[in-house]
Amino acid sequence: MNNQHKQHKYWSPVRKLYYKKYYNVIRASATPTHSAVSIPLEFKGEYRIVDRYDGIKKIDGATAFTSVASIYTNNQDLINYVMKTYGVIGIETPFNQTHLDYLLDSNREIIYRDKAWYDQYHHKVRVFESWRSRGLPNSAQPIEVLTMWKELFQRKDSRWSGQDRQLRTSWSHSRYFSYPTVYTNNEASIMLLKMTYNSLLNIHVETVVTPDFLK
Repeated sequence: MNNQHKQHKYWSPVRKLYYKKYYNVIRASATPTHSAVSIPLEFKGEYRIVDRYDGIKKIDGATAFTSVASIYTNNQDLINYVMKTYGVIGIETPFNQTHLDYLLDSNREIIYRDKAWYDQYHHKVRVFESWRSRGLPNSAQPIEVLTMWKELFQRKDSRWSGQDRQLRTSWSHSRYFSYPTVYTNNEASIMLLKMTYNSLLNIHVETVVTPDFLK
């Protein structure tokens, strides 16, 4: 994707998918409440606007209220309109296509940190499954899942937490069994795991975005 806004002095990478829909947000400079940001009708249904009101003291001691508008949208023309029409104090957009793909993944959470987990792993994979669901017909068999995990997430690029790599059938049948948490840099293995078990297991992925990760 062509990110035309990265050179703007107030640009920063978007931190999350806002309202489960919008991956761009532009924040207009403060304006008097009687002349708040107005969006042309041609963009109807293309945005969500949220006003934050701040009070400022005037020279005569009275309080005046201003509006700081945040416009959430995926429409680039609307972003350009706001930038040309109003002052801008902030703009957040995806860093690149990879960043956008992560944001649109409903089973992934983006986390901003200075360092990756254990200073090296950018993805954390967790699987949730209730004891009752494990006994249902066609449910995932824990020992089979763990065997696949052992093949996908090897020591060279992954780390397990909560359970070691020794697969014990007796433990996997315990009502206290839970899948280990996996820290990994193997994105391809995460995708393969989801393709295989996403319909049977709740697979949640967290991705740490560090300053250099998306470059």
